[in-house]
Amino acid sequence: MGIPRAFVDVYLESGTVLDLPPEVSHHLKSVLRLGKGARLHLFNGNGFEFDADILNCGRHSIRVQIGEAKHKDYESPLETILLLGLCRSERMDFAIQKAVELGVHTIVPVRCRRSQATADAKRASHRYRRRLAQVIGACEQCGRNHIPEVGEEMDLSVALTHYRQCTDGALVLSPYKGICMSQLSKPSSLSLLIGPEGGLSDVELDQAIAEGWAAIRIGPRILRCETAALAGLIMAQTLWGDMT
Repeated sequence: MGIPRAFVDVYLESGTVLDLPPEVSHHLKSVLRLGKGARLHLFNGNGFEFDADILNCGRHSIRVQIGEAKHKDYESPLETILLLGLCRSERMDFAIQKAVELGVHTIVPVRCRRSQATADAKRASHRYRRRLAQVIGACEQCGRNHIPEVGEEMDLSVALTHYRQCTDGALVLSPYKGICMSQLSKPSSLSLLIGPEGGLSDVELDQAIAEGWAAIRIGPRILRCETAALAGLIMAQTLWGDMT
């Protein structure tokens, strides 16, 4: 096992002593079983990773000595925005975690006609925090020192217009029609739209194409929404990013 990493949303400076937040301390003590003298890496999303040594473990917090800072940039040169049709939480969690590992820059949950997940506005804040926690956990695991952005849930019609204007290219995955991704010119940034369970409706797909989104087909088989998201990102990163 390598040296564990932990995200802390605080200012970090070499040579200082820091009491880690309770939730981070709990994870390090109770889950990873770290104790006095253990080494770990801390990051706060600014691109640097800090060495740290545990000085002592209190009941509710861990005190660490912060050591050398190292700038480690594992960000893909291809800026990708993943628009993911709202689906059940376990599928969303999986797709979000793996998308972060594959270098995605922004994840936007999109309300579609066939979305089976609840769109209860009262729980939107809870769902946002859950997704952000998945993103942070994936960054801790895969070594990224920048935290991808998690967007607010939005209706598909709004997302189509807004994100078509935000990137150099815009692709929508379709199991029935479209071209191969390799036939496209290399974009500097990319928006990728994946439908929910059951996929996008014909009307939604036609709307996306009318808005300037290019329909892309990946193989002859119909993929689950979380599989389609990963397949699309892997292909994009292989063709135009850093998975070469």
